[in-house]
Amino acid sequence: MSGLSISKKLRQAITRGLNKYGEDLQGEVINATPMDTGELRRSIYLKKATEDNLTN
Repeated sequence: MSGLSISKKLRQAITRGLNKYGEDLQGEVINATPMDTGELRRSIYLKKATEDNLTN
């Protein structure tokens, strides 16, 4: 059995899931955004989740 606690494993899994979902959603949003000048598309960014920045 791994030395990681259940809580730590859960936080890691949540972080991975949030980042994967965010990347997928970001792609969909970019594809749905008008391309007049491209500035709006370039302004879309993803703030990556980390185990340290999860909140309840």
